[in-house]
Amino acid sequence: MKLLIALLVLVFVATTTGAMSHHQADGRMKMCPPGGSTFTMAWSMSCSMRRRKRDIRFYEKRALVIPSIRQLQTICCQVGCNVEDLLAYCAPI
Repeated sequence: MKLLIALLVLVFVATTTGAMSHHQADGRMKMCPPGGSTFTMAWSMSCSMRRRKRDIRFYEKRALVIPSIRQLQTICCQVGCNVEDLLAYCAPI
């Protein structure tokens, strides 16, 4: 019974604080503070998962200038980032 109550409280807190946001269905995750351990871990994991060949179509779609790594950290904290956002900052293999 205590486990059920604890689970319900956890779900309630998570949904009211936005931790389980239904608006971010595209895999975006807010990583705060900028440059913190969450960002560093996500960046490291996405770089280790990246494909050997770069997708040329990915670069053709980008019409804007890529922000600096510091700007990306702030963007990831404010609006969230997904794996594709972080892949552009991986060192070439």
